[in-house]
Amino acid sequence: MVAGRSLMPDNPVRHCQALRLIGLGLEAAKKSGQIVYEQARPADKQHAPVLERANAQLEAAWSTLEGELARYHPETGGPDQVGITTAVVWRFAEFALPGLIDRSRFPVLCRWSDAAEALPAFVATPLE
Repeated sequence: MVAGRSLMPDNPVRHCQALRLIGLGLEAAKKSGQIVYEQARPADKQHAPVLERANAQLEAAWSTLEGELARYHPETGGPDQVGITTAVVWRFAEFALPGLIDRSRFPVLCRWSDAAEALPAFVATPLE
């Protein structure tokens, strides 16, 4: 919290909705990391079913987030925890797994991430 301002909604229903979206974002982060680690293993040690399952689960997380973010409107008047989590995870996945995400399939996620990355705090801390 900054100067009495929370990054989470006060309304209990909206708070639960935000927690769900954050959870979906964290699941996408987990699956992105799992794919990165599996791909970093020697080729003879990689397990195709693990990669296939992780890719399917990552796709499901992105698809669900895409649909739910289209209906989510922050109450904070600025970036909230949902927006920050989503932007960080999305950018990590794009950076760590180049070419895996088809941006044209996720226009809402792209808009959320692009808007967050234009904020001074994100500009001041570039990924690369």
